[in-house]
Amino acid sequence: MKRKFLKRNAGGATLLCLCLSFTAATVAGQAARHARRVAQSRTTPALFPVSKGGKWGFMDAGGRVVIPARFDNVAGFSEGLARVTLGGRPGFVNARGEVVLRPKFDQVGSFQEGLAFVENGWTTIKNIGITAEPGRWGFVDKAGRLAVPLKFTRADSFSEGLAPVQMARRLGERSGFIDRTGRVRIEFPFDVSWGFSEGLALVRSNGAMFYLDHAGRKLPTPKIDDYEARPFSEGLAAVQIKGEWGYIDKTGRLVIAPQFDDAGDFYEGLAAVKVTVDESRYVTCPMDEQGATRTSTKIYGYIDRTGRFVVPPRFEYAGPFSEGLANVSNCSKLAFVDKTGATVLSLPFDDASPFHGGLAAVMRFELGGALTGYVDKTGKVVWKPAR
Repeated sequence: MKRKFLKRNAGGATLLCLCLSFTAATVAGQAARHARRVAQSRTTPALFPVSKGGKWGFMDAGGRVVIPARFDNVAGFSEGLARVTLGGRPGFVNARGEVVLRPKFDQVGSFQEGLAFVENGWTTIKNIGITAEPGRWGFVDKAGRLAVPLKFTRADSFSEGLAPVQMARRLGERSGFIDRTGRVRIEFPFDVSWGFSEGLALVRSNGAMFYLDHAGRKLPTPKIDDYEARPFSEGLAAVQIKGEWGYIDKTGRLVIAPQFDDAGDFYEGLAAVKVTVDESRYVTCPMDEQGATRTSTKIYGYIDRTGRFVVPPRFEYAGPFSEGLANVSNCSKLAFVDKTGATVLSLPFDDASPFHGGLAAVMRFELGGALTGYVDKTGKVVWKPAR
């Protein structure tokens, strides 16, 4: 199914990011955001979005509220600023909670490489959600100046000095990558781009999936299944070929043969992959009805860069490793495991994100929406799930 230009959600906070992506690419988008959070956590003190009484603010890693909950929505900090919504309009706050920028645009992205995309005039057909008018897109700097004029019909964040843009009303007619001055550096007719990662950008053009380098050259690869590929991470990219997932290196060569039902990105040397197992390794879970069960025959484990299983398949879900731990689940029971597969934490929540800055966001699902909180690596609840 073709992906639309949709609003993203993360951790309960609405992100007003309208990007060159589509809903079936959620895994790739999450991986890219996870990589950015990891990189940022090495250089900036961590502040975490928290919800209280229907409003959003930020706490530190100890659970102390640093920025009171007074915003309608927030995104995480990026390059020292956090995107917030106040009174229906976007803005940015610094680590002290001071509103330092209130750009007058309909949509605003988070800052990446010193610039944030902005848009005016985007509308949808009521009750359907399909784009009626894509608006005009450009970029602002941290002083609020329009660094790149509103002259594009789509735009996404900068990565590795380039940002994907669309220059025509119809997808795929005129697309490319611009530099920070707004100059088109690569013009290539694609309808979807995941941006640059480790020197290569994954794009979709005329029904084909492939990677471009910074000069706009195609990386020679085997034919990749439509919409079934991931950006590069730790030198490898997961691709699906004839219905099975494997990994290519930066020369386009298959280094781990297609053999998996699903495959995630490499983080901290390991990647989660899904395989079909025999009856002796099925995951069987009880149902609400007494005596009833359900069975999972496709389950996840973790491989190293040679394709060897380091943690054998035994999970219904397996997330990426971050700060030495990965979130997994079986029978709706949430846990974190280390790189040997040993359970380090068992948690009474419905879902969790990877650890970042020593904390993991945890979710509890109730009628009316998700409640979001945080735990530390001992399992201590630092912020009780709330909405």
